[in-house]
Amino acid sequence: MVKIMVTMTCRWGKDMNKVFRTFKNVFLDLFSMGKGFVYGFVMVGLFIVICGALIYGVLYITNVIF
Repeated sequence: MVKIMVTMTCRWGKDMNKVFRTFKNVFLDLFSMGKGFVYGFVMVGLFIVICGALIYGVLYITNVIF
């Protein structure tokens, strides 16, 4: 259907093609924002887990040694 709109030479076809491209770009941007949001949560979660493991390890080692 999009190829039919691209091949049309009237003004309406060009306008509709621009509308389709705009909606496509909006949805791609929203998808990218969603991926970045999830990626941010994963990175913050990993940071908290690693910091917690380091604190636990340091406290455990000091408890075993002293």
